[in-house]
Amino acid sequence: MARFSRVAFVSLSMVLPSVAFRVKPKRKGDSSSHVSVGNKVVTLGDSYSSGVGIHRSGGSYDGGDCWQERQTTPGGRLASASGQDHVQVACSGGQIPDIHRQFDALHESNPQDFAAGWANSTILFTIGGNDIRTHSGETWPNLLTSCIMSFYGACHQKHENQIANWDQLQSSLTQLYTKVVQDAPNARIRVMGYPRLMQRKVFCMPVPGLAFGAADWADQQVDELNRRLRAAVDAVRSQNSALIQNKSETVMDKLQEKATAGGTAFVSTFEATLKRKGTPSPAPTPAPPPPPASKLDIQFVDPYMYYGRGACRVSRREVNAIVLDGFSLSSSSFHPSQRGYDRYFAALEDSVGGSYPMNVAYANEATDPAELMHVLEGWDANKDGKLDMDEVLAMDVEEDNAAHKEQLRSIFVEADADGDNFLNSSEFEVFMAMSDSVDEAEGN
Repeated sequence: MARFSRVAFVSLSMVLPSVAFRVKPKRKGDSSSHVSVGNKVVTLGDSYSSGVGIHRSGGSYDGGDCWQERQTTPGGRLASASGQDHVQVACSGGQIPDIHRQFDALHESNPQDFAAGWANSTILFTIGGNDIRTHSGETWPNLLTSCIMSFYGACHQKHENQIANWDQLQSSLTQLYTKVVQDAPNARIRVMGYPRLMQRKVFCMPVPGLAFGAADWADQQVDELNRRLRAAVDAVRSQNSALIQNKSETVMDKLQEKATAGGTAFVSTFEATLKRKGTPSPAPTPAPPPPPASKLDIQFVDPYMYYGRGACRVSRREVNAIVLDGFSLSSSSFHPSQRGYDRYFAALEDSVGGSYPMNVAYANEATDPAELMHVLEGWDANKDGKLDMDEVLAMDVEEDNAAHKEQLRSIFVEADADGDNFLNSSEFEVFMAMSDSVDEAEGN
């Protein structure tokens, strides 16, 4: 039955590549990046910074194709709570080269902030998830499509699907963080980690046919990505003294050292040459060097302890499962929900030592009938519009666990209100809610 569940959802793999994670050009004029000097909160990065996941349709976001939410993302909340301006330049699908360009463009439009080393400002971003590559050359988003969301069973165990560029990614991140520290030495810099996607406890009802081993493996890859992000931040902090030394060495210092090494005659020639040339014009003021290690304020913000309800949960999700936009799969699928971005803000808040009110009104969390039917159809192997016991037991993919199967049987019987040994759409909704309550009892 598990095989039929996977076949039933091949159509999902055909839809997914056309949506989430793509690098999309920002429409001119969609995002203001030039406001008053100082006292800014600047959000750079990819879709996890731009706010993808809060709304289901692109037309509900600012920033055109970048899908930017400026008010209720962590940067927007921090700016509002602290009375600062929020500069949102993150863009869905961003990779490491994109954040270099975002940062350079920010400097061009805010030259006084750049000259001041971004004093009295906070810079935060997520980046790196879209730069992952497997041994077969797939990106992380494509791997999720082919391995996690197309339900190919044990594809997560195959060598070609393992991540091949962890070391290269960490090196690129270290270079990026070094640039940010050098160009914004007086800013408060926060490198935001990524939340676990699935976070399953026992079952994973909202993602039909998902192999539990694949769900756990996906979360383990996020853990490793966060470890690499933290390691890159730590490397930049430990290199700070060397950065300061390199920054303070001027061309004149090096020439004087060379002259001294050449003996008295060389020194005389060197000084005479300087006199003939006259007093040189003062050079442009260089960008300020990074501050001492004790003042350097760059931190990795780990969301691990703040998230507990991923895509495998039925209600109050902090990471979306399958989100529909009309008849298509929305790019908001498998991105943080508004609850998830509030968890992000809580992590950011703790890292900056603040205490700010949330004042969030969550959208109606009633189950969307279209999405409920989409999930039901995924479990409905024979496509008769309802589920029998065998189809329900097939939900326990890759789990040879008698206790779990007995739980599923018990929940099925209780949810089958009319006793016909099938679950219709309304009974399936009850079934999902009851399954979620089992997960609650298991630990969160």
